[in-house]
Amino acid sequence: MTSNPVEPGIPVAGPDAEGSASSDPFVPPPPAPRRRRAWPVLLFLVVLAIAGLAGWQWWEQRERNTNLEAAHAARVNGLDARLESLESLTGEQTTRLADQSRTSDRNGTEIAALKSRIEDTLTLMSRISEDLSGGRTRFQLAAIEHLLVLANDQLLLERDVRSALVALDSADARLAQLSDPQLFPVREALAEERTALRAVPVADLSSAALTLSSLIGRVPSLPLQSHAPTQFHSPDMRDSSTADDAPDGWRRLLAAIKTAVRSLFTIRREDNTSAMRLLPPEAEAVVYHVLALRLEGARVALLSGKTVSMREQLRSAVEWLDSQFKKDDPGVLAMKAELDRLQGLELSPPLPDISRSLAALRTRLDVGSPATAPGSR
Repeated sequence: MTSNPVEPGIPVAGPDAEGSASSDPFVPPPPAPRRRRAWPVLLFLVVLAIAGLAGWQWWEQRERNTNLEAAHAARVNGLDARLESLESLTGEQTTRLADQSRTSDRNGTEIAALKSRIEDTLTLMSRISEDLSGGRTRFQLAAIEHLLVLANDQLLLERDVRSALVALDSADARLAQLSDPQLFPVREALAEERTALRAVPVADLSSAALTLSSLIGRVPSLPLQSHAPTQFHSPDMRDSSTADDAPDGWRRLLAAIKTAVRSLFTIRREDNTSAMRLLPPEAEAVVYHVLALRLEGARVALLSGKTVSMREQLRSAVEWLDSQFKKDDPGVLAMKAELDRLQGLELSPPLPDISRSLAALRTRLDVGSPATAPGSR
């Protein structure tokens, strides 16, 4: 026996109900169960929650964008304010630079005018000082001019560097005593000319001439490559004098015969070197005289300032020493060393021009003359 489940709240049709149902032509369907009506509510709640969440996110994003726009606007306003302040500062700086430029131009003009006034004042003071001193400064400048002319003459005509340098030093010392600012160009030219003169290699002619004189005096003491004695003595000949004193007559006779036989011959020694030869005393004197003459010619050229002639004479003397005298002798080697040193002397070095100081001084004298001096009108 089976039983149908009956939901609560639903009436059960009995026999009476069936009878009544059969009597009614339309019977309505039974109502749906309550459990099936809950899902639309749940769906509505989910949609409502999603809509609320989306609305909340939209509101939060809107607030965030509003805050960002406010911050951006604040930054833009701040930048605009800073830009305006910078533009204001730039305008002020430009104005200041323009003012400073005008001030600098005005100062430059005033400085140039002041410099011109100072130069005019110095010129006037120099003129007044010269007038008050009764022309003494002009006489001193004339003396300085004479010194400069003397220095140029000594250098160009005599090639005397030392005398020219002494004259320039004396002229500069006198210019220093005057203390005239207008003479500074002259002193500047003098300083350059004195430096150039000190750079000129000056040979010590006195020392070189004395050295040649000493070498000429040592010529006779130099040994030749070969020497021919005037007499030859053998040990037997030297013993003959003792044999003469012997009482035996036959020994004296034997010694006399040996001496007579040896006197018939001349003994000479020749080496393999072609330059080594025996010379008689007359030829030796000629050799010494030729060397002395060449050294004397070198000394004359030295004192005359002829560098080429002096070097040629010294070279010829060295060649004569090599060909006629002993090469390994200390005296010959010492003389060759001195002659080689003397060949390096420069008797005529190039000389500088020292006329610029003289020209500057003469220009100063022409400017300071009564006819052309400032204030002479």
